[in-house]
Amino acid sequence: KLARPRMFGRLRDGFDSKDAGEALVGSFIFGIPMIVEGGTLEIGVYLATRPLFVGVTLLFGLALVLGILRSVEFEKVEDDLLFGVIPVRLIGILAISGGAALILMTIWGRVDWASPSVAASQTLITAVVMAVGASLGDILPEA
Repeated sequence: KLARPRMFGRLRDGFDSKDAGEALVGSFIFGIPMIVEGGTLEIGVYLATRPLFVGVTLLFGLALVLGILRSVEFEKVEDDLLFGVIPVRLIGILAISGGAALILMTIWGRVDWASPSVAASQTLITAVVMAVGASLGDILPEA
């Protein structure tokens, strides 16, 4: 029986600038279609009046990212824990994708912060998708 290479490898060390770059690229690739697509803005308008759905969306996005990272056993990388508890990789991916969504949605005029709940909901939708892209970008093996 031949051994197949794994699609997703195991992480060996902590989250560094190379991982951050991979996460940014993955975030950008997944996020650009969300930023330019009008449906993202419509979903954000809908969510803005439904705080429960905003929370569910946030939790769903976090669960997706955790599931992706869990597939490579990210929690076993001891170098990747801040204060021995907080996974730096998770925080890094969420910060990169959330920051990229916030900056791009704002500077490209896709959100109007005069209506903060709508703008935040629209940015959240984009950030969730970007976080999935960031986590995949971080864990996919190099070619």
